Amino acid sequence: ILSVTLTLTKMQCRLEISKCQYYTNIERMNMKSKKQIIIVGGGFNPPTTAHITIIKTVIATCAFDELWLMPSGKRHDKSFAVTDQERLGMLQLVVDEVIADNRVIVNDFELRQPQPTETYNTHNSLMEMYPDHTFTYVFGADSYWTMEQWENGSWLKQHLSMVIFSRQGQEAIIAPNVQYIEGITDEGVSSTLVRQRVAKKEPIENLVDPLVARYVYRHQLYLE
Repeated sequence: ILSVTLTLTKMQCRLEISKCQYYTNIERMNMKSKKQIIIVGGGFNPPTTAHITIIKTVIATCAFDELWLMPSGKRHDKSFAVTDQERLGMLQLVVDEVIADNRVIVNDFELRQPQPTETYNTHNSLMEMYPDHTFTYVFGADSYWTMEQWENGSWLKQHLSMVIFSRQGQEAIIAPNVQYIEGITDEGVSSTLVRQRVAKKEPIENLVDPLVARYVYRHQLYLE
């Protein structure tokens, strides 16, 4: 009786292991069958050479089906001196003429939201709208280290799939939900600096793509 019991127990263990392997394989297949989306959010006010460097680095180093560039909607922490359509226009120029990769898409989801946008709310809304997609978000290291101050920031930091960019010499980020990329070279380039230079009638061609510079001058943006 003991021998039979042991044999049955071993068979049950093998069955349980087989079931676990089966479900693990199913989960992997489901992950592979979902469309992999990477989201680069930001003000893009205007899009700079630093934005372009990040986009090109993501294309070169990350696996994805589509890369969504998502301009920020209404925000508690900043306002925009230009219209949403002007920001979209500059970003679309970059995508069409500089990036030129049909997997890269300008997505106006946050601009269409009536309330100020938060990453947690955006993520939940996208998960509901696109259950057959997985989403990975691109942030700078500074955003990662302050994320717990955001709405539901502790949850985001633990559960959100992320690509984190850092400047040379910053502390490395090691976490199961993070792909860490070190060594961004466009240090000191920012949309704020571009706007300040335009207002002072100083050149901006070393901070933005020439197409963006022409758009800014033609539409007389950031003069005040």
